Amino acid sequence: MPGIYDRQEKLELNLPEKIAVVGVGGVGFWVGLLSALSGVKQIILIDEDYIEETNLNRLPLPISAIGRKKVDVARELIIKLRPDAIVFAYPQKFFPPMVSSVNVIIDCTDDINAQRELYKFASENRITFVRAGYDGVHITLANKVSQWGEGDGRYTVVPSWICPAVNLATLVVGKMMKYPDFEFSGDFIKEEK
Repeated sequence: MPGIYDRQEKLELNLPEKIAVVGVGGVGFWVGLLSALSGVKQIILIDEDYIEETNLNRLPLPISAIGRKKVDVARELIIKLRPDAIVFAYPQKFFPPMVSSVNVIIDCTDDINAQRELYKFASENRITFVRAGYDGVHITLANKVSQWGEGDGRYTVVPSWICPAVNLATLVVGKMMKYPDFEFSGDFIKEEK
């Protein structure tokens, strides 16, 4: 019987040993899940937020998940699908010691101050940094926070749906494992006028 990862062996992937996903909302949840499905063995999930009804349009979760910590729900799903994965769930804000031993930090936060802190920490500690975000239409995938743009540091609720979330997460995993120089900033779909 072939193994789960036999088909991807010929792809010469750069499979990181241990990653941290900071921000486990629409994009970060999928990044953690897709990373585990691709064979990443150790995943740290960091987010202090709870699942809300509005999260269910982009996450593969039952209504019973509402009110639970995002990291706990994500961890349970990952472990259910990949029991050999080691998944740490931190239901709190990021602080540097949490990720000091990772190979990659994936920033899926929506706060510019958190993004700057993560990027600075990753740069100072020579940890690969991937910034991923979207506002419902516009997607950004970058190696630096400056490419995401500037902001006032306030949290904002933005329109979102499953297509950009899971598609951006797929690009993040591809960037992390095969195409480290790939970056993108633009609308998910250009509408003809």
